[in-house]
Amino acid sequence: MDSLFDRVYEELQVIARRLTKELPARADLDPATLVNAACERLLASHKLNAEDRRHFFFIFGRAMHDVVVDEARRATALKRTPRQEQLLSSTQVVHFDRTTMTLAKLAQLLHEFHQVDPDAAEVVRLRYFAGRSMRQVASDLGITLAAVRAHWSYAKAWLAEHVGGPTDH
Repeated sequence: MDSLFDRVYEELQVIARRLTKELPARADLDPATLVNAACERLLASHKLNAEDRRHFFFIFGRAMHDVVVDEARRATALKRTPRQEQLLSSTQVVHFDRTTMTLAKLAQLLHEFHQVDPDAAEVVRLRYFAGRSMRQVASDLGITLAAVRAHWSYAKAWLAEHVGGPTDH
């Protein structure tokens, strides 16, 4: 396990740096902490059983996504009025392609979208939260690049429609 992490730690840090930029200023999560928290989560749940390198990044990206969403929720879980909650939530802006929303809203929409199209939702998680390229996602999921592009286009349109943003991309 140690030699595995020695080989992939830098790549995990790159993903974690990108993800932690999306967190509100109140969040106490730096890239190293994110990688460690995701690792702890996977080891505790015995889900770090990857078949190969791409499957490892798939699993780890999913775990980091879950940690980031939990941290964003925690950062805004202080007692406040509904108006204060709305104002604070609106500052946690993420940019999914050209659509702007809060991190909590993106997590909620992805959960809903997973019920509609689980494959396209996984493409979003790998592209957005794990920072994988289209080719890497195709390899990770064992599907064609054309299928990834189709899932990505559909996901962007669905998410934009459900957040009230533009759909012409």
